[in-house]
Formats: sequence, structure tokens, C-alpha cells
Amino acid sequence: EGGAAAEAEFKRLAPGRRVIHIATHGLTLAASCETAGAAPPDSAEKNRGPVLLDRPVSDTASTLTAPSPWIDCQVFLAFTGAGVARQHTTDENEGLLTAPEVSTLDLRGVDWVVLSACRSAAGQSWSRQGVLGMERAFRLAGARTVIASQWSVDDGATRDWMRALYEARATGVANAGEAMTRANRRILKTLRARGLSTHPFSWAAFTADGE
Repeated sequence: EGGAAAEAEFKRLAPGRRVIHIATHGLTLAASCETAGAAPPDSAEKNRGPVLLDRPVSDTASTLTAPSPWIDCQVFLAFTGAGVARQHTTDENEGLLTAPEVSTLDLRGVDWVVLSACRSAAGQSWSRQGVLGMERAFRLAGARTVIASQWSVDDGATRDWMRALYEARATGVANAGEAMTRANRRILKTLRARGLSTHPFSWAAFTADGE
């Protein structure tokens, strides 16, 4: 959490876990969570990561010149130091976790990877390679199932959905699809009981990839 949420520390601690949950800012080229949803600035979930980039991610991505199918789908997860990542020219642990970096980790045995971040399921199709992005990277690293968002998400709605997701798992539902279905139904029931909108934006952003 906070300043301790360093990229290098994540890489060290991630292998061998049953569940990996990353609550932070998800960014794509020239995009950020700053424009996501309707939540006011002071309603941000306090543990959703240390920093939001104060510049377009393209400043960092433009330095990546090696030919690779990953280059066209730059998706980043922000860790401590992400706001000053451009100052790091020799250290890969500058605070922006990339899909290529994730794919080199040994995550065999990890049951769920939950990417509680904006557009964490973003990716692009590459000829004869399929869709490349964070989901694919975590799967290549060995994770069985990756749960990620299809669009920019609201902090409050995401917090409620994640609580419902893990409550389902706590009752013994290990299958991600079933746990997500239960979470969706619970959120819809709560919204209806409160007379609030049931628009999919507040509950349907997350999908699962894997077993």
C-alpha cells in the first residue's frame, strides 16, 4: 500500500500466491483513469494505488523502440514512482508495470489475478498472436484466471463489486465465472433495492479470462 507498493516488491512477492489483487491505476497510451466515470475526486478508493501519471503515457512508450507485438498495446499498471517514471532510464522498475514484464514472472499455481484498475483488459489483436495485453501477459506467466475491466471504472462501484466477488469466493466458490455471476446479481439486487440505476457501467466492467 502507498509508498511501499513498489514495482520491484510486487515482482518479488507475486510468485507463489493463490490470489493476486492489484488495486491501482490502469493506463493505456495517452489515457488515464482521471477521465473515468462520474466519481468525484474525493471519493477515490484509498488503497487503489499510490499515484496517477501527470503526463501522457506516450512519453514513456515512445522510448520503446525494439520490434515487438507488445509495442502496439502499451498497457501499464501504476506502482510507486509512476509519476516520475521518465526520470528512470536504466531501471525497469520505474513504477510502470508492463505486459512484457509480467509475462516473464513465474506465476504458476496462481488461481486468480484480479486487476482492479481502469481498462486492465485492454489489448490489441496481433496477426497470428491473438489479443495482447495484461490479461494475456498474466496468463503467459502461468496464472489460471485473470479478472480485468473492459472500460474505465468508478472507484466506489468497483469497491462494492470486489467485496461481493470475494465474499462469493469466501463461501467456497473457486470458479471465477460463478463468483462473478454472484457478485453481479448481488450488486443488481442492491441497486434495485435502493432505487438506483442498474446501468451496466456500475457492475459489468469486469470479465474473466482463463480456466
